Amino acid sequence: MPTAEVGTKEGVTSVDVKTTYEEHELDCRIYKPDNLEENEKRPTMIWSFGGGFVFGSTNSPEEDVTCRELVKRNGIVVISVNYRLAPEHPHPAAIDDVCNALLWAKNGDSEELQNVDTEKLFLGGYSAGANLSLVSTQEMIKDDKEELVKAIVCFFPPLMHKPTVESRKKSPKAWTLTKKQLDFFEYCYLGKERDDKYEREDVNPTKAKTMEKYPPTFILTGTRDPLYDESFVLKKKMENDGVKVVLKSYKNGVHGFHQYHYLPYTKKAYEEITDFLKSNDLYAKK
Repeated sequence: MPTAEVGTKEGVTSVDVKTTYEEHELDCRIYKPDNLEENEKRPTMIWSFGGGFVFGSTNSPEEDVTCRELVKRNGIVVISVNYRLAPEHPHPAAIDDVCNALLWAKNGDSEELQNVDTEKLFLGGYSAGANLSLVSTQEMIKDDKEELVKAIVCFFPPLMHKPTVESRKKSPKAWTLTKKQLDFFEYCYLGKERDDKYEREDVNPTKAKTMEKYPPTFILTGTRDPLYDESFVLKKKMENDGVKVVLKSYKNGVHGFHQYHYLPYTKKAYEEITDFLKSNDLYAKK
């Protein structure tokens, strides 16, 4: 298993790892507290970055800061997945990568995974990555492996919901994400003939036929996010299907505000995530 040291910052160590499945090479970056003992196990989040399925990587400074913050605040391990991007690799390539990263972590037979608690794995992601976390959970359920995912943490999840929700329609240019950008991302990810795909459960999580099997889910959104209404659509679907779901919305919060640590409600949002992890036995800071 080839690895490359990235380094230690603010009490968090990271290392780049390459794994393979079905002859495809998958890059991941593993973050963990720098004071862990050898073979000391910690709850582990499989993290998927944002970028509209088109942009981004584990090398993004914003994603690096987010992963380190999650580790530092909660004492967990984070495995950030460098999933394949559209349009070169359209749907469902990214889903395959996230699912296989989860299965790799569960297998736990690599030296780099020595601190992973294989009984406490959960999924998390930002924007496109949040969608991938949700639909990857559905893929696990289809394969009768739902017990692998103990929780889901969603930052600003896009559902690709039809009809288009009001918050998408009214997104002004001043916001960090616009409807025009969202339409472009979906075109790249789903292809030209994409209208018939919006009813698929591996595209729109609310179409899941077995959502009652989903684990506890945390949803983060803000009132100035064009995906704001979609978070509430997801919450309603989950509640109707008996899923334990927590939604936290912040006034004037834009898409991706968790990256702006100078905002007072960003600190509050991370505290809410910690509370969620504690309530689901996925917190491990000592």
